Amino acid sequence: MRSVPHLQAEAEIDGLLDDQVWQQLSPIESFYNHFPVDTGMAMRQTSVKIFHNGKFLFVSARYEDTEAINNVSSLKRDVYQEAIFLSDCFGLVLDPFNEGSNGYVFAVNASGVQFDALIGGINQLNDSWNTVWKSAVSTQGTMKYYEIAIPLEAINFQSDRSTWGFQFFVNDNKIPQISTLVYSQRIYEHFDLRFTREFELENLPTSVTRRFSVLPSLTYSHQRDQESDEKSDRLTPSLDVQYNINSALRLDLTLNPDFSQVEVDQQVTNLSRFAINFPERRKFFLENSDLFNSLGTSQCDPFYSRRIGASADILFGAKLSGNVGARTRIGLLNAQTKEEDDQPGSNYGVAVGRRQFSESIYGSMFLVNKQTDSDYNRVTGLNMNYNSPNNKVICNFNYAQAFTNDQKGENAFYGAFAAYETPKFVSKLGFQRIEKNHITETGFTPRLYNYDSETGETTREGINVIFTEVDVIQYFKESKRVDWLRRGLVRTFTILDIDYGFKESEIFFIPMSIRFRNRSYAYLSGVSRIERLRYNFDFLANGQPISPDDYFYTFGRMGFWSPTNRKVYYTAKVEAGQFYNGTRLHTQLTLLYRLLPRAVVSASYNVNRIDLKELGAKDFHLASLTAEVYFSNRLNWTSYFQYSTQQNNFNINSRVQWEYRPLSYLFLVLTNNYTEQLQSRNWGLSFKLNRRIDF
Repeated sequence: MRSVPHLQAEAEIDGLLDDQVWQQLSPIESFYNHFPVDTGMAMRQTSVKIFHNGKFLFVSARYEDTEAINNVSSLKRDVYQEAIFLSDCFGLVLDPFNEGSNGYVFAVNASGVQFDALIGGINQLNDSWNTVWKSAVSTQGTMKYYEIAIPLEAINFQSDRSTWGFQFFVNDNKIPQISTLVYSQRIYEHFDLRFTREFELENLPTSVTRRFSVLPSLTYSHQRDQESDEKSDRLTPSLDVQYNINSALRLDLTLNPDFSQVEVDQQVTNLSRFAINFPERRKFFLENSDLFNSLGTSQCDPFYSRRIGASADILFGAKLSGNVGARTRIGLLNAQTKEEDDQPGSNYGVAVGRRQFSESIYGSMFLVNKQTDSDYNRVTGLNMNYNSPNNKVICNFNYAQAFTNDQKGENAFYGAFAAYETPKFVSKLGFQRIEKNHITETGFTPRLYNYDSETGETTREGINVIFTEVDVIQYFKESKRVDWLRRGLVRTFTILDIDYGFKESEIFFIPMSIRFRNRSYAYLSGVSRIERLRYNFDFLANGQPISPDDYFYTFGRMGFWSPTNRKVYYTAKVEAGQFYNGTRLHTQLTLLYRLLPRAVVSASYNVNRIDLKELGAKDFHLASLTAEVYFSNRLNWTSYFQYSTQQNNFNINSRVQWEYRPLSYLFLVLTNNYTEQLQSRNWGLSFKLNRRIDF
């Protein structure tokens, strides 16, 4: 086991690596190929050095590049796909408790753009999480030098657990090549916590130096509703505080928070009868978010944080999260919304405890509560998870019950899932049972609710869900062109009613797909659905609903992605086939042009042409244009233009963001919404200034 020495020294983070301390450290070398080849040692090697001084973890890396140029796809912080995966970069993965269940990733690309994220479970990245750290990059000929300093107080750890898991990775986007210190096959992500090397950190501090981080904010917003000719001006002060109780446990507080600077959600065309969800981006809900976001499944999640503040502003929130023992983590969250329009405010509470029983088994218990005056909704449950030592088998079990003041009985949820995964073969099997009174007002359980467009009523129905998947892939080691070839994939998704009567079934199959070494990708696939529709579904919103009946429909698709690491990137997809009692033709095109170092412009357009015969026909258009202008690594201007005929909305969101000091921002945001006929509905202008202060 290698050690990370404790030295009474400090390196100047300038990317030059000329400090004396770097000369006295032995290098960490011998990086392996990970992508697109996962056999043998990396063609271009990396030398890493590391130490800590009780306050910072210092890391340096020296990479012998293929060319004396940088290939970077974005200058925007925390954009993983563009700024890291599709850019020359160096990164490290940290697992301070060496359990493989939660950790951190820090990376910096060749233009000095930072990326930091939480890792929860297996490869669940939360890139909205941020902390203050230092980095610098320099290029001298074909040599790239990376230098990083991460405050130890930014990481949850315990001084009596000095064995940490580390992974280092380097991306050369020009070859392309991703290489890693710890070998793993390319079916696994290079930030997978199951593939780390143990390092012993000498003389870890027993306490943290920085106790408080305070983030006061001031927001001015002007809103105008063109249809009612109402306007409002509001000046909103808010405060966020983070208190480090110790190095492993943190308290987050928020008072009167304002989220006007949060990026706008991307509009989508929804072809189903059920709601869809969007990721959380608000800072308060992000610290240790893996504790709160892994309590259920995609079909039955007891806690979906975006429910909080969806219908009324948040008055205050408090969260205590982190480790309270060598193998025990806790999460406690409470938030109160304001009383608005004579509607009482609601109080939301979440309590989670997670225990690592062994290297392969961990479990959690939770309680989610929503209280509005005397009305309540509570969900409590437990989860058990197993990951085999050879990383081939994953199993989990979920159980929960919901308690609502006016509903009794039939309130349980059961879930079980198992997967077996090798480089050539993947199989998965899952089962879930959701009873009709398993109500999750702070969660997301879309298929529990059925809306009838004729009666206007919504009915809850319990369901059973069965999921299967078989995937056969061939990876090529010697081919100069082909990365892998999918020989076949079949995925089934079946819904039964609570008495196991048939409701719907979908079979998704890929007879062939191929990814090339240059990162281009081509595929053919198809979907067959059988649906026993029990409720009127006015899909075209024209008063001519699809009537309850049995429907069988099939459609096929084909698509192509160009090499993702080029200056110009495009995708194309065509789908055609049946849709209920009619037909559907779907085409989609995307185009991205990188004008770096100054700008990136991307556009997409897709149209669904629906013909339901005697019920009518309609085209659903969805178009978007995104323009990102970079004045520097810390100052950018991003504009989104989104047009959706399904939502009868044309949205413009334009945001200037200036990080005038680390994690202290000035935002100027303009939002405008128009009807399909380009008549202005409403618009707003927001100005927000915050300042991070560390004590």
